[in-house]
Amino acid sequence: MRTRIIEVIFFLLLGILFLHPVNSGDFFHHITTGRDIVATRSRPRIGTWTFTANGKPWIAHSWGAGVLFYFVHTLAGYDGISVLFAGIGVLTALFCYLSLKNLKVAWLIRLIIVFVTASIISLRWPSRPEVFGPFFVSFLLYLLPQIKDRRRAYLVPLIIWIWSIIYGSSVFLGIGIILIYGVRLPILLLSLVAALANGYGLHSFFYLFLIPKVADHVGEWLPMAKALDPASPGVVLFYQYQILIYSLYTLTAIMLIVWFMLRNRMVLKTHIFFLSIFFALFLPFVSVRFINLAPVLAAPLIALLIARLTQKTSVAAVIIFLCMGIAACVVRFATYPVRTGLSAIPFGSSSLQYLSDFNITGNIFASQELGGYIKWRIPTSYIFYDTRDDLYISTNVITDMKRLSQGQTDVRTLLRTYNADIVIGEIDHAMYTPLLYLNTWKLVHVGESTFVAVQASVAEKYGLITFEALDPTRVPPAKPGKLTEAKAEMASVLNRDASAENYIRMAEILLALGKTQDAIRMIEHATIDSFQGMISPIVNLGLSEIRAKFYLADGRCNEAKTALIATEKYRTRPFIFSPHNQLFSAVNRYWGQYYIVCERDIAKARDYLLKYAIQTTNARERRNIEELLDTLNK
Repeated sequence: MRTRIIEVIFFLLLGILFLHPVNSGDFFHHITTGRDIVATRSRPRIGTWTFTANGKPWIAHSWGAGVLFYFVHTLAGYDGISVLFAGIGVLTALFCYLSLKNLKVAWLIRLIIVFVTASIISLRWPSRPEVFGPFFVSFLLYLLPQIKDRRRAYLVPLIIWIWSIIYGSSVFLGIGIILIYGVRLPILLLSLVAALANGYGLHSFFYLFLIPKVADHVGEWLPMAKALDPASPGVVLFYQYQILIYSLYTLTAIMLIVWFMLRNRMVLKTHIFFLSIFFALFLPFVSVRFINLAPVLAAPLIALLIARLTQKTSVAAVIIFLCMGIAACVVRFATYPVRTGLSAIPFGSSSLQYLSDFNITGNIFASQELGGYIKWRIPTSYIFYDTRDDLYISTNVITDMKRLSQGQTDVRTLLRTYNADIVIGEIDHAMYTPLLYLNTWKLVHVGESTFVAVQASVAEKYGLITFEALDPTRVPPAKPGKLTEAKAEMASVLNRDASAENYIRMAEILLALGKTQDAIRMIEHATIDSFQGMISPIVNLGLSEIRAKFYLADGRCNEAKTALIATEKYRTRPFIFSPHNQLFSAVNRYWGQYYIVCERDIAKARDYLLKYAIQTTNARERRNIEELLDTLNK
């Protein structure tokens, strides 16, 4: 009885590892597919949501998951979706535990190996159908040793069929597992038929092999070694600890195998099936997205081998793996909040709420991550693209967006080519700046991280207020010579969206107008309350740096120094892999200003400003610093 109570508590606690808000743009194209299937009573064969790939062939390889998501959301909203994904994680761990129990692994070793496995796979447990892959694998590993009972044997094709409907693109893994296991021929044949009976046949079964070009554009398909380079600081922060922990976990597991190869090779031969699937542990080194699958396949052999070690060696191995699990837990809790609902980043965007409030529809140009969410929230709209990468491989859409982000083409050319009516643009992307200076396009909303611009005819049609002086992509966020007008427009923006970012934008305008005290009062409103997870160092770095800038402008040296010290902390602490040893920032520039204004130490000021002149990629900024350095030298 006591053991059963411990097990119940154990799995309830494991549920916390998998509980987080809906955090993937991919989720929304699946749930929108589910909504369409329920409405039309048919599976899609072509893309119908976009103004760039309309009519192109498309396979909804996870249509069952989409329908499931839609019904759960209808009944329980985003909270229900979060609980659903946590439940899938717990069931994955439970069947892993039961399969180890079938193998007569000792109770304590079972608990520890399942804890480690759950901790590792929770590092990548997105709100996407891919999490059904580990679940079905763990269930199959539990079921296969029991197929000597003929009645249970025929559960295998049934499970394969459900798998093919829920997440058809990974069902080939199930077929591979039962092939290696060596099931009877009738069961194998029935399983093959079941794998193809999901409405799309071979196209769904071989989906992953039919889209090899996706890896060229999508980071999660890259090998671990390439996932961090080139990558943005946010991506590096997200992946680096996952990659480090998984690499150490794999190394430890391989050392365990080598130990038995040298000491007792017969043990490995006795468990040839589990040895065969153990080598799936290397899959994440081919594609980082398999981090949530490989440990499930490796767990049985790891547990069996630890159970065969001598007591002293077994304790040492258990402690090492336990440390891995604890480290993975720490990283997981630093990556995602433990709560339900919808993630504020990026789906809390006020830009989407703005379009929804005014019922604005049309051809919407936005990021890939937001595409599916836009179609979910505004069904009558058409999107530029979303996370269905396979739909766009035969078009120029992904290539054109890549060229735009690299500065090889102009956003105005792209909008004309694709006939967009509305743009939701990222404010920190300079590629959108030219759009704001066209007479044919109007800025109508500025949110925390995105803005909305529409064609002039759309603004007139919906009677929208337009902002003629604001340019949120600049610092200060005003068009040249229009600071006073921008201040009035920014006040109007704050009335609708009083986000920390908009308070900072207003402060920048006030500082440029010489209203330093008013600017600092605005900065004091700029606090980031929402959970930022792994990217919190980037957010806190930006806030500390901005505060230092404003305090220096007001001559408040003590506050400026405190902010600069905080900036240094957030800048250097978070990275472990080269070349991202530290976040780039203007902190060296502000330290230079601090030593000029506050301590009158010209030598130290010169050192910091020289570092900044070397760091900055802004040619105008570099010239200004070089001129200041010449003045200091004289």
